[in-house]
Amino acid sequence: MLKTKAFAERTTFLEENFTFLAQVLSLERKCVDVRGMFDEAVAKGKEFYYRGL
Repeated sequence: MLKTKAFAERTTFLEENFTFLAQVLSLERKCVDVRGMFDEAVAKGKEFYYRGL
């Protein structure tokens, strides 16, 4: 009984942490996407600026 309870608690703990990690990773992925879009926008802006000169 004690073993099962400890195992169940550990499993719950792991599940909670894995969901948290998954959220963090997806958030990180979104940040990278945004950064990529920003870099593209900056590159286009520079191109536009230099063309204006």
